[in-house]
Amino acid sequence: MSKVRYAVSGLEHPGWEEQYYPEDIPDDWKLAYYSNDFPAIVMTAEQALDDEFVDQLDDIPAGFRVYVLVNEELGGNQRAELEDVLGGYFGGFIVKNNDLANLAAHILAQPVEGPFQAPVEVVRIAKMPDLKQLKQYLLALQSQLGQNDVLFWLDDEQVAIESFQQLKTLLELMAIA
Repeated sequence: MSKVRYAVSGLEHPGWEEQYYPEDIPDDWKLAYYSNDFPAIVMTAEQALDDEFVDQLDDIPAGFRVYVLVNEELGGNQRAELEDVLGGYFGGFIVKNNDLANLAAHILAQPVEGPFQAPVEVVRIAKMPDLKQLKQYLLALQSQLGQNDVLFWLDDEQVAIESFQQLKTLLELMAIA
């Protein structure tokens, strides 16, 4: 397996203001703070092109990746703009379609032309299971993962920071990440 990353959708989640981010952190420091703990984030194209988000890219580590969730195929201009704006932080596109809601876990993000060796396997976790179930799932999944980069994407709008940190810890303890 090449590189394993884990991410949530966006930077704003209920409870994170009180439980994760420092009390007095400015909004334009949140990405840098988040990127010190986690190696990736999933954003919509609009969020990824937002000037305030783009301005924060200078403050994050070089290995951090931004995966862009799109509802349909992007036009060439917007795709080129995203690749240009995100530069080396661009991880790939996750194409969201009607089938995504029915998917238990595994989807594939097909990166566009660029510095990519292979597609990124995306493991979508729609609702955080308890740790025992998650561990069993990861053990079963471990043997299925190939040599491609892998993104564990916790796609839950109500994600608690504790759940995300538990996913991170479990992946690290199991030597998956």
